[in-house]
Amino acid sequence: MLGARKFCSIHTSIDLPGRRFGHDIKNLWLCTFGVLVICAALMGGVSATSPSYDCPACRSDNLGLAIYEFLGYDPTNDTTTIDAPWFTSSDPNATSTGAKDRRAEMENETESYEDLVHPDYIISAGDVTGSEVILDVGTEYSKSHIKGAVPLFWEEFLDEDDNIKSASEMCKVLGDAGVSPEDPVIVYGNCPNCGGRSVATFVYWAMRYLGHDDVKYLNGGIDAWREAGLPVETTPNSRAPANYSSGPRPGYLADYGEVASGPQLVDARDFQDFAFGKIGNAVHISYEDVLDQGRIKDGEDLTDLFVGLDNSKHVVVYSKAGARASMVWYALQLMGYDAGIYTLNDWTTRQSSTAVELVEAHAEPNPARPGLVDIYATFRMVVGPAEPMIEEPIAEEEAVEETTNVSENDTVLRTMGCVSCMPISIYTGGNIGRSPGSDSGTGGIRLGAAGRAPINAGAIIYDPAGVEVDRILLTLASDDLYVGTWDATGKPDGLYPVTLVAAPAGGTTTSFEEALTVEISGTAPISKSTSARYKKLGRF
Repeated sequence: MLGARKFCSIHTSIDLPGRRFGHDIKNLWLCTFGVLVICAALMGGVSATSPSYDCPACRSDNLGLAIYEFLGYDPTNDTTTIDAPWFTSSDPNATSTGAKDRRAEMENETESYEDLVHPDYIISAGDVTGSEVILDVGTEYSKSHIKGAVPLFWEEFLDEDDNIKSASEMCKVLGDAGVSPEDPVIVYGNCPNCGGRSVATFVYWAMRYLGHDDVKYLNGGIDAWREAGLPVETTPNSRAPANYSSGPRPGYLADYGEVASGPQLVDARDFQDFAFGKIGNAVHISYEDVLDQGRIKDGEDLTDLFVGLDNSKHVVVYSKAGARASMVWYALQLMGYDAGIYTLNDWTTRQSSTAVELVEAHAEPNPARPGLVDIYATFRMVVGPAEPMIEEPIAEEEAVEETTNVSENDTVLRTMGCVSCMPISIYTGGNIGRSPGSDSGTGGIRLGAAGRAPINAGAIIYDPAGVEVDRILLTLASDDLYVGTWDATGKPDGLYPVTLVAAPAGGTTTSFEEALTVEISGTAPISKSTSARYKKLGRF
C-alpha cells in the first residue's frame, strides 16, 4: 500500500481553474484503478493458495472437520497430510504427524474409560495399534469396512432356528475365519436389518463365553473409525483357517432351569415387546438404554441405570436371539457385574413341553370358623407331561368378563410404570401393602405380589353345592411354596372343595381339581394360627 500511496500523490484541492483541475481528476481515476488492481491481485493470491475454502464456521456444521478442510486436509484422501508448525509435536522423539493423527487425538480426548470397572474390555479407534485381528461382524462388509478387517457374519453363531449354537460349533466358526485363541481381537459391526443395531457385542460375548480373554469392543464402530480419519476400504480380506479349540465358561449362558428358578432377570427388548409379555420377574433395560449416540455410556450413567440391580448376585439378560441382550450384558460386564445371556427363543420352545406339578396342598386352619383361611400349595415345574392334570387355558372372553365385571363401589387399580421397583402386595377390601387383619381396620385378602414368582398360581373355591364362590391368587412364599388367603367370613357351614390352578410364566394353565377341601364350621376350635393374626396392643 506504500506504493499506492506514492502513486496517488495528488492535489486534493479543487478550487484551481481549468487544466489543473482536469489533471487532478485524471490522477484520481488512476489512483482508484490502481487500488482495485492491487486488491484483486491480493485476493487472487489467496484464492490460488486455497481456491475452495473459506471461513470454516460458515461452510460446515462440523467445525472440527471444517477446520481441517480450511487448512488443506481432504478427508476423502487418506494420503493427505499437513506438515505445519502448529501440528508439530513437542516431543523430540515423536514422528511427524498429519491431520488424520491429530483428528484422532482430538476424538480420543473426549473418551475416557477410567470410571469403568473393566476399561480393558473396550477400545477407541485411536488406540488400535494394527497388530490386532479386526473382525467386521455386521452385514455391510462389502460396502465398506475398516482397512484390514476380516468378515465374520454374526448370525453364524446361530442355528437355523435362531438358537445359539453349541460351543464346538462356535469354535469352528471362529477357526474358519482364521482366528486362533491366542489372537488379540477387536470386533465391530452393525446390522441395518436389525434396526441398525450393533451386533458386535454378541460376537464379543461368544468369544468371552469360549474363554477368549484378549478381545475388545470397538466403541462407536466404523463411524467412530471414520470420524477419527482412519482408512476404510472395500477390498475383501481373509485369513488362513486356524484351529480354534476352547471350552465354554460357566455363567455366561443361562439355561432354562436357571431362568425358571427366578434369578435377577433383565429384558433387553424394546419396551413394546416387554410390555406385551416378559419372563417371570424380569425388569426392563433396553439395548438403547446403555448407549449414547452409538457409543457406550460412561460409568456414571451406567451406575445410575443399574441402580435397581444387586451387583452381588448373578444377572441374566435375555432378548429374542441374544443380540440385544448382549449389549446390556456387555455394559454390565464393564461395570463389574456377574452376568449371563439367555434367549426368549429357548424359553418359548421349552414352555411348550413344560408343566407344573402339584406336590402338596393344605389349608390352615381346617376345619375353620367363618373368617380368614390360609391355603398352601407346593408346585414344581417338570419337563414333559405331569399327572394328574387337565390343561385349561383361560378363554379370552372369560378373562375380559372377569376384569370388566366391576361394580360402581369397587376400586379398580391400574398400574403402569416402574417395573424394577420393589414388589407390591394388593389386598381386596384394603390398601396396597397392608396386611390382612391389621389393626388399621382396613385389612383385606392378599391378591398377589408383583414380579416375583416363576409360576402363576391361584385357587378356585366352590360351595357345598358345587357353585364357585371365590377366586384368590397364590403368591410365592419360599422356594416352591405358594400361599393365599381366603376370606370365608359369612360363609355357611359345610365342605368347600378347592381347585388349584398354576402355569409357568407365559405357559399353559393346569388345573388340579379338588386338590383339597376346607371345612367351615361355626363350632370349629379357634386355632393358634388364627389368633396369631391379631395382636393385643393395649386397653383404652
